[in-house]
Amino acid sequence: MPVQMLEVPGMIDRCDFVLKWRETRDNGASLTKYTVYQRTVNENGQVQPWKDIYSSLAYEYHVLNLERGGLYEFKVTATNKIGEGMEDEQYFKKVKVEEGKFM
Repeated sequence: MPVQMLEVPGMIDRCDFVLKWRETRDNGASLTKYTVYQRTVNENGQVQPWKDIYSSLAYEYHVLNLERGGLYEFKVTATNKIGEGMEDEQYFKKVKVEEGKFM
């Protein structure tokens, strides 16, 4: 079962935000970690490779150091002793960082 993210803003006016997700079913094998992946989407729609930016059993992660004007895509996977869970594009979330000055 894919991991469903919560409270993901489509647009932010800061260079950080807190990414949260729901606890997922373990399908009979205890979860060993959740992994957060991030990639950049270029202006022409091309996507960069996924980067593993965080692994833990927590249900949230504070994403930092996003660039102004950047468009990012995030996904979260769950892993148990059998392996990393499946991905489903409907659960990927995009976040755009507004351009301009930030306080």
